[in-house]
Amino acid sequence: NPMLEKIRKTLIFLGLMAIIALPNLALAGDSMGLLNEAAGAAGYNTEDEIAQTGLARIVGIVARTFIVITGVIFISYTIYGGWAWMTAAGNEEKVKKAQTTIRDGIIGLIVIFASAAIYYFIFNALSNTTTTSQ
Repeated sequence: NPMLEKIRKTLIFLGLMAIIALPNLALAGDSMGLLNEAAGAAGYNTEDEIAQTGLARIVGIVARTFIVITGVIFISYTIYGGWAWMTAAGNEEKVKKAQTTIRDGIIGLIVIFASAAIYYFIFNALSNTTTTSQ
């Protein structure tokens, strides 16, 4: 039944995403403590109400979360393409589709890594100008 096959593939995909996302979620809780420690060392008050709920902090959290989630999605997509290729059983059409899936997943990962690099570059540039202007 094609519907059951699609549900099975979706569950496998979501399971892979969950397996890949769990370590990132575990590290996310620790990273906030490290960020607060670094901010305190740079002379910023981490207990201030504005520092806890400021717009820049919220935008940063949303951006980091978006980058992590999309990275997990593209890694899962690439793994799914590899799984589809291994289970193609020599069917040229399925192999071609799996290769396209892997290629698209790798392109997505490259875009996500580039966007993460741009985000951290801008973050570091803005934090350096903020600390040197005081």
